[in-house]
Amino acid sequence: MKYSENQIIRIGEGARIIGVSRKTLYNWWAKYKTFPPPTEYSPGVRGWRKVVFEQALEKMESAR
Repeated sequence: MKYSENQIIRIGEGARIIGVSRKTLYNWWAKYKTFPPPTEYSPGVRGWRKVVFEQALEKMESAR
């Protein structure tokens, strides 16, 4: 699937892209603070802009 720069990657989709569960992704931002929290774009719609999501992944990989 191709993503545009401003596309919103929702929580479930982000977890699928990374290969982890939604709960794991939730823990990364809520409990461990290793991933930025998602932005709420409208009621019930939370996620990350594609660039923010990719930057967070790069930061996590470089911290390994």
